Amino acid sequence: MTGSYTRREFLRRSAAGAAGAALAKLEAEAAEFRPPAGKMPTRVLGKTGVKVGLMALGGYSGRGGFSQRRIGRQVHSRLH
Repeated sequence: MTGSYTRREFLRRSAAGAAGAALAKLEAEAAEFRPPAGKMPTRVLGKTGVKVGLMALGGYSGRGGFSQRRIGRQVHSRLH
């Protein structure tokens, strides 16, 4: 290849370089991350006031033959 680039090639290489730099920064930050020791953080589940672990939020897969209504009834009966 010669020493000159087309505009398209310049943009392609610039974008690849920027993406590589961003990924390298994210990788370095991820390597430094240490989860806090102690209790698992919790959040309040809607208006129920029930505290659930952060890992449980959004974890329902909808499989296993359970219906939302059945699960709702079970949770309600256990709380009241």
